[in-house]
Amino acid sequence: MNKNNRIVIFIVQFLFLLLLVSLAYSGSFKLIKVNAHYEPELKSKEDPAITLPGTKIKAGLYRYYTDDGGFTGKVGFLINKERFYFLQSRRPEGKPGIEWQYGLAGDVTYGIYKNYFLLEASAGGTTRNSHLFLFKYDKNGVHFLDAISRDGLDFISSTKKIDNAGYPPWAQGEPIWMDIKDIDGDGKPEIKLMTSIGHKFQNYLILYLEIAENRLYVDFSPFLYKPLYEQEMEKYQRSDKTNDQYYIYGFLARKFSLSQIKDMLKPDRQELIGRIEKIKKANDSLHEVVRGERFILEQYHMQRR
Repeated sequence: MNKNNRIVIFIVQFLFLLLLVSLAYSGSFKLIKVNAHYEPELKSKEDPAITLPGTKIKAGLYRYYTDDGGFTGKVGFLINKERFYFLQSRRPEGKPGIEWQYGLAGDVTYGIYKNYFLLEASAGGTTRNSHLFLFKYDKNGVHFLDAISRDGLDFISSTKKIDNAGYPPWAQGEPIWMDIKDIDGDGKPEIKLMTSIGHKFQNYLILYLEIAENRLYVDFSPFLYKPLYEQEMEKYQRSDKTNDQYYIYGFLARKFSLSQIKDMLKPDRQELIGRIEKIKKANDSLHEVVRGERFILEQYHMQRR
């Protein structure tokens, strides 16, 4: 065998190996017929898709099949029944496989404010493990802007409907909507988050997010937390007992400094100082998990499948 033949064989073998790696770590959507066209299958009937106002863009959580026979959920957008884009992650470290890509379990909550679109969903596990995504859209397409996920503080966004247990009624099979409005009148919309600490969701603490400069930020405006502090103050006056929220909202409403709270707390409650310090850094911590994902909107060529 001459040198040129060996080079050709080597190239062919190399390309074949690359193809195997690509196939081994690739995922796919299942196309289903809807009326006269085909589109990717939704992750669950309990989380129906919506149409973005003023557009022909269908947004939702779609079922993404992995090479091991399983599936997960990916945020996706079907444009004019012809083009489909899904939010994909491209982590720089580790293997380029499915195990290094985000996946969502369900319980979707939608949000619309002007031309901003938000989608929150659970990644599953022992807690809700929420992910909240921010997009901007027009009639021609969608742009990914930002995302946050839990980091010690699990959360769900406040919704216009809740069930008897205080949760959004995701299982009813209709779109669930966030309650978004400009509460403090600064021209930037706020999203109310109900957070918890621990393995089960409880309404431990309310934080507000703000959409500013095409990003999600924790809004620390004292105006937002003053009513919450006043509610806790009324409870304290009735029972002469204080809970964590009394001090946290007092701090966020700028009624107490950290040093004042430290002096007010008994020795066995000093760990609350650490929680408040963590809340102060919430903008960084909520972005920490998703920062490494390097999210992009990737086109899925339906006509080729």
